[in-house]
Amino acid sequence: MKASELEELRRAMDTRAKEILIQSRIEVKEAQAAPEVRTDVNDVGDASLRDEELATRADLDERDRQVLVAIREALARMEEGTYGKCVDCGDAIDLARLRAIPWTPRCTEDQERAERAWGRDPSPTL
Repeated sequence: MKASELEELRRAMDTRAKEILIQSRIEVKEAQAAPEVRTDVNDVGDASLRDEELATRADLDERDRQVLVAIREALARMEEGTYGKCVDCGDAIDLARLRAIPWTPRCTEDQERAERAWGRDPSPTL
């Protein structure tokens, strides 16, 4: 892989990491400024909606955390000189795939294989 391509992918990962961190800071500020959440909601529909919103936020936060971890790992692979090689088979990851998901650790085939395995494992990781 060319140095210019590596730099392009590094910038893309840096940009995504900054976006996640900025959004996280905004959410923290909004939560601090928001009035206290009522826990004594009498309406079942309102309580259900609130619970769904909290669960969705938690899922998004977890997904963002996983992306940040994957970005750090990808940057470490860049430093090691192994970036762009599948962590499972060692083959080169297609540049188009890296441009779409620069932090991906796997080639398409191994990613699909891992996702099928995750279907049997209730706790997948990136």
